[in-house]
Amino acid sequence: FDKQRFPGLITHLRTLEREGTSFTNIHTVEGTGFTMGGLVASLCGVPLFTPAHANSMSGMDAFLPGAIGLSDLLHDQGYYLSFFGGASLDFAGKRKFLTTHRFDETAGFQELHGRTQDRTYINNWGLFDDTLFDFAFERVTQLANEKRPFGLFLLTLDTHHPHGHRSKSATASLYGDGANPMLNAIKASDELIHRFVRRIWASPGGEDLVVIIASDHLAMENSASDLLKQADRRNLFLILDPRNPTGKRVDREGSTLDVGVTVLPTLGFKGRINLGRDLRDPATPESELAHIRKTETLLAWRPEIIRLWDFPHFTNVFSFDPRSASVKIDHRQFPAPVLVELAADGRTTLRFQFDALYDLHLAEQAVKLAAGTRYLLVAKPEDAPGLLQADPVPVEAPWVLIAGRAGQNHTAVPLANAVTFSKSEVDALLSRTGAAPVKARGVPAQ
Repeated sequence: FDKQRFPGLITHLRTLEREGTSFTNIHTVEGTGFTMGGLVASLCGVPLFTPAHANSMSGMDAFLPGAIGLSDLLHDQGYYLSFFGGASLDFAGKRKFLTTHRFDETAGFQELHGRTQDRTYINNWGLFDDTLFDFAFERVTQLANEKRPFGLFLLTLDTHHPHGHRSKSATASLYGDGANPMLNAIKASDELIHRFVRRIWASPGGEDLVVIIASDHLAMENSASDLLKQADRRNLFLILDPRNPTGKRVDREGSTLDVGVTVLPTLGFKGRINLGRDLRDPATPESELAHIRKTETLLAWRPEIIRLWDFPHFTNVFSFDPRSASVKIDHRQFPAPVLVELAADGRTTLRFQFDALYDLHLAEQAVKLAAGTRYLLVAKPEDAPGLLQADPVPVEAPWVLIAGRAGQNHTAVPLANAVTFSKSEVDALLSRTGAAPVKARGVPAQ
């Protein structure tokens, strides 16, 4: 939107901005500078803090169930909630997040690609945005005809780094000399988003459709980064209510944590959502908003925020089933590989593998735990060579359980069959002083 640095780049969105309420000072704060972080921040009002890699939590049976957010609240008020995105919903636990937080309907690449007329019209992240908008328009008109409150959430990807993906239906010219692919994609997105908004407003029932346009996070490294880094960057957040075209600017400093709660009054509600604050509420002092945005403040709250994951409390049995490659902690099931930190009172913290290119193997994470931390690691033997040097497991065992204390002793148990350990047996494994392998009990997993 900076006319000096990018003359002529944004034109259609600027027109929409004159019809809505534009929040011009939205920061990206700790734990929110990536897609899942942006979704969690805007809907649930908390940063996405995890024990390991931020995108590694798809293994959880529920995604931040303790962080009640905008979608949970709207669902309780009778809203039917849909989510459409051109990328896979299974990446980084997105589907798990949406279902945990009460979305009634989710559709990503796997669900939508089969419905396209041209199966070859895709990019390396999924569907182009013009395809997504066509599906979304069809769904909006259906939902509007049902005469019940609804929310349709779209996640676009044409401006995804590093080069963007320009939809073929865009009629806008390339930007400048056309040499910068990201700026070309942004100019096309400016047109496509405007076209979609006008189209749904012109449809039956469109006069009652509130539209929110918002960044999930600041752009990551891309072909326009050299230009972006010269500016003081902020996120886009625009509320468009066709019943009340204000053309108002709100320059108050906030963050993506504030997006969900700031939307509430437009829908007829008021309140707070976790750390989020309504940026139009004069009762919230600037000092409070500034305090919440500070990195040191958010990091100080990290332990409390991580507890919103509701990790299992180990009281009875720990079992493994190689057929499903899954671990059960009492009655909750999780995929392997998994690293379980285990406190003496049974409280656990779970870590999952995201991508070995970006993340340490779980065995390496186990080594880096605070000295003396009790842990259980279920992994492939080849992924834990350092821990297994002193106590190799039989080659025919496809999985291994390593029970130990960080920086001290550990015990390796080959897992060739389904097995179950009682709490007392787990405690015995963790208290062993040697590092020799032990034979697993052949008790079927329950």
